[in-house]
Amino acid sequence: MRFFFIVSFLCTSAIGTSFAQQSSPPAQQTDAGLIARMTTPIEITYTDGSKSSGSGFFFFVFGASDPKITGPQWRSIDKTFVITNRHVIQPDKLEKAETLSFSLRTKGTNGMEWLPILIKGKDIKRVLHIIPDSPVDVAAIDVTKLVNKVYGDIAKSGQPALEPSLGVSKDNFPGASPLTVESGDDVIVVGYPRLFIDEYNKLPILKRGLLITPWGLKYRGQDDFLIDYKGFHGSSGSVVITKPSNIALQNDHLMTSSSKQFLFLGVYSGEPFLPGDIKDTDDEIVQEKVKIDIGQVWYYYTVQQTIDCPPLEP
Repeated sequence: MRFFFIVSFLCTSAIGTSFAQQSSPPAQQTDAGLIARMTTPIEITYTDGSKSSGSGFFFFVFGASDPKITGPQWRSIDKTFVITNRHVIQPDKLEKAETLSFSLRTKGTNGMEWLPILIKGKDIKRVLHIIPDSPVDVAAIDVTKLVNKVYGDIAKSGQPALEPSLGVSKDNFPGASPLTVESGDDVIVVGYPRLFIDEYNKLPILKRGLLITPWGLKYRGQDDFLIDYKGFHGSSGSVVITKPSNIALQNDHLMTSSSKQFLFLGVYSGEPFLPGDIKDTDDEIVQEKVKIDIGQVWYYYTVQQTIDCPPLEP
């Protein structure tokens, strides 16, 4: 079963990348709830009783658009991935993995409810994509068949409708629209710090940061950059985007869109630290970690590079 998606100004899951040169004020603002529905908590349980958890978000691979159509059009969602950090998945520990879970949202009698989707431990490697022999802390989980089956089963059964799981795509990459990004810009990090969540609406936390690495520069020679941002446990795997805007300047022309749009910048991975004092305790010698409220983010293109790698097992 293949699902189709209509790409338009009002559809922030495609994050429409079309702007028009207009003098009239923009008509609509981005619904923060739509942005929030790109995300999902992720949890892995192991046979020894331990768990690993973090944030994730949906990434769509769209089918080709029809070049003859200039306005909104339907495009197939050929692939759906859940993106998170490699260290959340812990590939070296997968032999002991029991389940990997992410969630969709459905309307309940008391607000929104989670619809957990489980991947059995023995099946994780068949859907998990990582870049081998690389420091890139990004993992992509191919959930296409699982998500399509859930939508199909619910459509047949007449159960309460799912809230659409929105996602980013290559259409949101920098360069795909007139929106620009540079050092000093505000960024938005969307995820589940300390697994905190709006229990009624099942919404994540949107936190603001500041881009402090010159855009395009590779921090320490790796495919990542830094933001001024205080992260917490559970934030790993959060999606990082520009602050939504419906105004852009291109070739000295002011451009506007009917809805606010944003760029997908990358995947939040954690906080770099400086080596601190060495302390001798009764049990061991430890070195403190000095944190300075800086966040590490892997560039958007590492997601496509990860998806392009084969799964760990065929």
